[in-house]
Amino acid sequence: IGAIPSEWNRFDRLFIDLTRNEIDRLDPVFCEQVSAWQEGAVEDYGCDAILCPPQKYSDYGRKAGSDSECQSCENTGGAPFFGATKCDSSDKASEHEILKKLYYATNGPEWVVNLGWENGDAMCNWYGVECEDGKVVGIDLSENGLKGTVPPEIFTLSGLRELDLETNDVGFDFSDIEEATSLEVLYLRSEERRVGK
Repeated sequence: IGAIPSEWNRFDRLFIDLTRNEIDRLDPVFCEQVSAWQEGAVEDYGCDAILCPPQKYSDYGRKAGSDSECQSCENTGGAPFFGATKCDSSDKASEHEILKKLYYATNGPEWVVNLGWENGDAMCNWYGVECEDGKVVGIDLSENGLKGTVPPEIFTLSGLRELDLETNDVGFDFSDIEEATSLEVLYLRSEERRVGK
């Protein structure tokens, strides 16, 4: 999981195939400043010429011409990353990938506590993650300095029973919440805390 290195924008011309690489971020600067990339297709098709966005796919994982549009996935949770070539369940993100997506979407490196999230520990040892039999059943990152939008894929964690993200500066996309069939407790409250009398 990751992004195309921003340093690559120094290349005026580049043809590169990054499909099916679990890329979760694509800086718009690539679409604005490198129009000669992909043999000039970026000038014609924008970012789609580099990679189809999440929730879309094409046979090439990008728009390679007028006959290879990036098409929307019909199934919820299909094609969770840039550059998908199909929308079936094999493209569905793993629990590890979903947690990493949460981390980067909510400014994880700046969290108050992010033990384990960056150093290669097993996800069940990450701060705030509770597992049973290797599956995520709880996430408690309350009052932890999260900022950004929580990815909707969080609701596709099939064993997730409790999600506590209260008192963080986060927004939500609830588009996948119908998949949260095990979810029993959801804490999202945010309020100003008073200090002293």
